[in-house]
Amino acid sequence: MIERRFQVHFHPEHVRKILRRRLKWSSQKPQLKAKQRDEEAIAR
Repeated sequence: MIERRFQVHFHPEHVRKILRRRLKWSSQKPQLKAKQRDEEAIAR
């Protein structure tokens, strides 16, 4: 996507470092269950 938009090629690992260090972004894993999940309502 970066190469198509800006005509600049970066190695994928370098992109990850730029996002993390310069932009303060971090990769996050999705939660397995919603916190507000109502187990009783689901059982009914």
